[in-house]
Amino acid sequence: MSKRTPTLIVGGLVIGVTLFTVVLWLAQTRQAPARARADALASIPVNGKVGFVAQITAIEGNTLTIEVLAGKDYAQRTGARLQAERGKERILIGGESDIRVGAVAQFDGVKTGVNALRLVRVTILTGYYSGPPGK
Repeated sequence: MSKRTPTLIVGGLVIGVTLFTVVLWLAQTRQAPARARADALASIPVNGKVGFVAQITAIEGNTLTIEVLAGKDYAQRTGARLQAERGKERILIGGESDIRVGAVAQFDGVKTGVNALRLVRVTILTGYYSGPPGK
């Protein structure tokens, strides 16, 4: 055994513990979809940031009508319907073809008025959550 072997072993252990700590921290801070309550939306001021999981119920031009979902696996309708204006939002998961009636997504944006928002980011969750059954 050379003189460098203990140094290499200690160095390897330090690197291993550091990597383990970073992976554990990332796993704990991984963000799940927002679980904003529908009644909390009214308290957000105009130009305030909003984020929630909702289902697209209608599409008219560049405006999506979305209904905020709640509960485990987002299987409950809240009745809170919002008009979401599309523009230069980023689609993080999925693509343009995934934005359709019935799709479930995490919508992040800026509140522009009562029950209205301008989208900043859309994360399609249809493959992960099916949402409530149709009406």
